[in-house]
Amino acid sequence: MRLLLIAMPWQGLDTPSSALGVLGPSVREQAPGWSVDELYGNFRWAEHLMCASGGAIGVADYGKVAVQVFQGVGDWVFAPALYDVASYRVDEYAQLLDAQGVDAEVPVEMQRHSRTFIRQLAAEIAADPPDIVGFTSTFMQNVPSLALAREIKRVAPGVLTVIGGSNCDGPQGPALHRNFDQLDFVISGEGERSLPALLRCVAAGASVADIPGLSWRSDGMTVTNPPAESSVPFGVVPAPDYDGYFQALENSSLGPGIRPMAVLETSRGCWWGEVHQCTFCGLNGSNINFRSKAPERIAHEVRDLASRHRVLDVVMVDNILDMGYIDKVMPELAALDCDLRIHYEIKSNMTREQLGRLRDANVLFVQPGIESLSSHVLRLMEKGVSSAHNVRMLRDGMDLGLSVTWNILYGFPGETDEDYQSLLRKMASLEHLQPPTGAWRIALERFSPYFDDPSIGFMFRTPARFYELIYNVPKGELYDLVVRVR
Repeated sequence: MRLLLIAMPWQGLDTPSSALGVLGPSVREQAPGWSVDELYGNFRWAEHLMCASGGAIGVADYGKVAVQVFQGVGDWVFAPALYDVASYRVDEYAQLLDAQGVDAEVPVEMQRHSRTFIRQLAAEIAADPPDIVGFTSTFMQNVPSLALAREIKRVAPGVLTVIGGSNCDGPQGPALHRNFDQLDFVISGEGERSLPALLRCVAAGASVADIPGLSWRSDGMTVTNPPAESSVPFGVVPAPDYDGYFQALENSSLGPGIRPMAVLETSRGCWWGEVHQCTFCGLNGSNINFRSKAPERIAHEVRDLASRHRVLDVVMVDNILDMGYIDKVMPELAALDCDLRIHYEIKSNMTREQLGRLRDANVLFVQPGIESLSSHVLRLMEKGVSSAHNVRMLRDGMDLGLSVTWNILYGFPGETDEDYQSLLRKMASLEHLQPPTGAWRIALERFSPYFDDPSIGFMFRTPARFYELIYNVPKGELYDLVVRVR
């Protein structure tokens, strides 16, 4: 039997899908009798746009839309394909983007091409249909995936569909299943065990009632199994296989203009969040429990990725560095005979000596979670650091030659005008250090303390306005479906 795993837009063009990278090997190991193919729909979409627009919409335009998560631009672009219409709420959405200072011209033009693209891609899949099509959905991959699943069901109704990923976590997964009949199965939670278990059941014609976190149908009604009782241990998570991505890149007409990077996951959860979760952060979803990969695996996997795919940029997709790696992993990375450029997310109170160990290991790009230079606002965030820690991080990073990515967040209950007046005064004396990438009002995100506990600041909430211009579902269902509210 055959499984086709698909990474739809708006997966970055310069990075493979971490989900596809680990799910393919997991299936091959745990579901005998199943073969796995991969399709990078993001390349196909970017190629389609380039061709259909006569070259007017290129890779850079794709990249601009791919980062406009807070307006849901990528999902809106594919709304006509989902609802099988020529266009969808163009004037209203363009006005919304204009009010936020976002140029709507390119997204509006992209939307004109999405239905044709989905039809063509579904026809190609139906010409040699797999038994199951699996989608991974993070950020703005929901609507593109739903649109393709709908069209596949129309032209090849015997193909089963399953979707998983962070957009399916918690109540979002069952809500997707209830509202979109084109989805046969939705997996909420980690997929390394659940997806192979589903495939084994499908092949055997067995019940799926015991697969943790799975939504399925019985007599036309959604049934959602209880979530897994424990996290997937990292010993079960295989090393990623990105051959499918690099083959797609090689075959793409866009390949010469893309500098690829490898991605590697060395931990899940957040050790700081287990004790003091940052009030605005929902990145870890329903499972914040911290666990990390065995140190002896990491340098080996990094070297394998670099040598196999001839890449030197490696992005660690962890939400926070395991501090035990300073002594156990960094010396092994430093000993590798290749000029790597590694990116890690870290805590901003790391010492200069620890940062030096990172630099020696070619961890040259760091994102230390500097979201303010006001100690009062940092306390409101539950960051566990002070303004002095953050300034020291910027200073030491500059001295050591690290690229430090940071930004400023505002909109916290309890903040004062003086917090930001003081911040502005400090900025004038820090012009020699790396500047922030911008300043943004916090979003009220699912799974964050602000979302889970209205008493600490946000008593009333409704789905962010842009969702109403994308999803044609009842308002109560929309609340369960989305990540951000206002």
